[in-house]
Amino acid sequence: MTRRPTPEELRHLYIFEGLRLRQIAEHFGVSKQAVSLWLKGAGIKARPGPGTRIDLPLEDLIRLNRSGFTDVAIAARYHVGTQTVAKRFHDAGYSPIRHTAPQPKGAASRQWRGADATYGAMQKRVQRARGTPSECEDCGVVSPRLTYDWVCAGDRTNVNEYIRLCRRCRIQGQRQKAVTLLSPRASTNGNQRTA
Repeated sequence: MTRRPTPEELRHLYIFEGLRLRQIAEHFGVSKQAVSLWLKGAGIKARPGPGTRIDLPLEDLIRLNRSGFTDVAIAARYHVGTQTVAKRFHDAGYSPIRHTAPQPKGAASRQWRGADATYGAMQKRVQRARGTPSECEDCGVVSPRLTYDWVCAGDRTNVNEYIRLCRRCRIQGQRQKAVTLLSPRASTNGNQRTA
């Protein structure tokens, strides 16, 4: 005896996976006609066959697109392919808004590197958390080209360990850091470096 699928299983196989009646019939060991009756009993509309002209209501498609539906979601709602939706938009001269799923930020992102983040990635991370710098904390100059500089005091991933600096102060600060870092080595070699 063949197990009859639930309406949710049928909907998943037929609409979301896009299987044909024959494929579902083979999966459950029944005829295509039995699957067709199951679909009707579950209230699932049959997809139109190949070559069938479908009149998609353009106003509804545009409304759905503007309200954030992707082409895939619109196609699933009308039981058609995404190319059919794209063709309907194209034929009407409508340029649809391309919606994408929001990309995860921070530790949820697959590109997250934590403390191994590059200089540019850390700049973006600090800027997202603290905003765009406008005034240098060292000399007070106001410039649109300021960046954040790590103060070398603690955790590099802590966005509060960065200060706003202009290019001149950042370069001058990096020179001072280099001299400070090289000083212990220089004194052990017998060479004294002066700034």
